[in-house]
Amino acid sequence: MFGNKDKRTAASDGREAANAAFCAEVERWEALPMAQLAAEVMVKGFGPGGYLPDFVQREPYAVAAAHVRDVAKMFEPEGARDAGLYKRLSEVVGEGLQVLEHESLIWARSVAEGFGVSYAPTRRGRAVLEADAVEQTLRGESAESA
Repeated sequence: MFGNKDKRTAASDGREAANAAFCAEVERWEALPMAQLAAEVMVKGFGPGGYLPDFVQREPYAVAAAHVRDVAKMFEPEGARDAGLYKRLSEVVGEGLQVLEHESLIWARSVAEGFGVSYAPTRRGRAVLEADAVEQTLRGESAESA
């Protein structure tokens, strides 16, 4: 009986700490220059160990594309549960995806009606990821060909 209260208190404390860390990270992402933000989104969403490569490995017959919410989850600390922070995070990730699309590193595609827009890396995007030159490309510093 008393052990359950201790577990609930510990879980609550852990969630509060996770939410505090989540808040600090969201504020950091909101303050990043767009090129740096978009580079982090590209790597977490489409780079090695990111959402899309992991998804394709688990679901090889699925359409290889990621929604904003899929990429946003890659930034959310384990144990964090704050809808307001998640909304802010999703908006920032969406901004990063827009920058990547405008630079032709990803392309928007519709996977199925009613599921909204999803994104997949272009050939250029995959090449830039492989060269570990996402941020440099976004700042116009790369000599890689399109």
